[in-house]
Amino acid sequence: MFVHNSRAKEMFEEAKEMAPKLREALGALEDTKTKLLEALGALEDTKTKLLESEQSVALLQSTSN
Repeated sequence: MFVHNSRAKEMFEEAKEMAPKLREALGALEDTKTKLLEALGALEDTKTKLLESEQSVALLQSTSN
């Protein structure tokens, strides 16, 4: 029984040491997620503007013919 308790304590200590690094990594991932969502929003805005431009060009072409 002592061997199992000793190993459990060792694993617990390892987990305590890893926790701050994991929290830091999670924070970095959250920052990356935020930046990716912002980039996606910018891409969606660009797509919308391109579609509007295409519609304007098509309208101009149809009225000039």
